[in-house]
Amino acid sequence: MNPDPMSFRRAVTEAILDTIYFGNLDSIKGAKGRKFSKVKTGQKDAYMLPFGFSKDCYGAVLVHTPNRIEVVSRVRGAERKNSFRSAYDTKVFLCRTFIS
Repeated sequence: MNPDPMSFRRAVTEAILDTIYFGNLDSIKGAKGRKFSKVKTGQKDAYMLPFGFSKDCYGAVLVHTPNRIEVVSRVRGAERKNSFRSAYDTKVFLCRTFIS
């Protein structure tokens, strides 16, 4: 048995991070090298995954729980905030909106 198992939230974070990395959305300074960090959001915390490929198109994915994921982005000055209930839906959104 693994003495240090990965939590479900961390596994979801890693799966979304793979999409960001292989979709080449890690071109901005804060997203280089498959990075993510833990940030405080109110009284709870979340994993934050920055992404983007230019000054005009960037954002972050916030993984609060495996079933509560937010994507906050700015594209050409317009801010968007989207919420998802699964990693799959988040990955589909990232691919359809930013990759293809």
